[in-house]
Amino acid sequence: MIRIVILDDDARARAAIATALARFSSEQNVELSWEEYSDPVLFLTDYRPRYDLVFLDIQMPDLDGMTVSRKIRQVDDQIPLVFITNMSSMAVQGYSVDALDFIIKPIRYGAFEAMMRRAVKRISAAKKHLMLKTPDGLVRLQLEDIVYLEVRDHQVIYHTTDKEYDTWSSLKAETGKLPPGMFAQCSNYVAVNLKHVQDVRGNELQIMDIWLPISRAKKKAFLEQLLQYYGGKN
Repeated sequence: MIRIVILDDDARARAAIATALARFSSEQNVELSWEEYSDPVLFLTDYRPRYDLVFLDIQMPDLDGMTVSRKIRQVDDQIPLVFITNMSSMAVQGYSVDALDFIIKPIRYGAFEAMMRRAVKRISAAKKHLMLKTPDGLVRLQLEDIVYLEVRDHQVIYHTTDKEYDTWSSLKAETGKLPPGMFAQCSNYVAVNLKHVQDVRGNELQIMDIWLPISRAKKKAFLEQLLQYYGGKN
């Protein structure tokens, strides 16, 4: 799954991109999902590094696309950015924030398709996977889709964005297979994907739609890892 954001104050432009994405997904057999925002301030308020691609208009009220892109880069220096503009001369500014490409309005599908092919290639190369041995056989998981790991009855349960997988193992053994800095233990029984952490209040953290306890023994180290993951910027 490739997660996309369309940020444009023009509803027609958002609809055109959504239509092009749906066509690309169907014709190229690539699983896409997208969210639409018309307000750049609202988008930034809720922004966390959980998306794979952002389309953003250069000219918007309140905050222009360049300002938005610089704020994105403060917390997410890897995500591909694609600018939407009426004038190709404006798109040159995008290279200062390492933009992947730009789209000229009105959108022409041929150019859009070529751009999406490049984007999907870059995104796919950046995604990492884990082969998990389960009672039903081997399962290939995308690391970013793993929400948290939980020890239960001598098994480790992998909670992902769409289902659960279990394996006979220990939390120490399983977290040892994961990239350093991406996951952190909040207790002796749970390790969470820091990308999915939405809130921390007292001795609890919110991940997706649930709240998980943070043990006293793990709290200091967990918060330090969370801050380091987001580059110390809130």
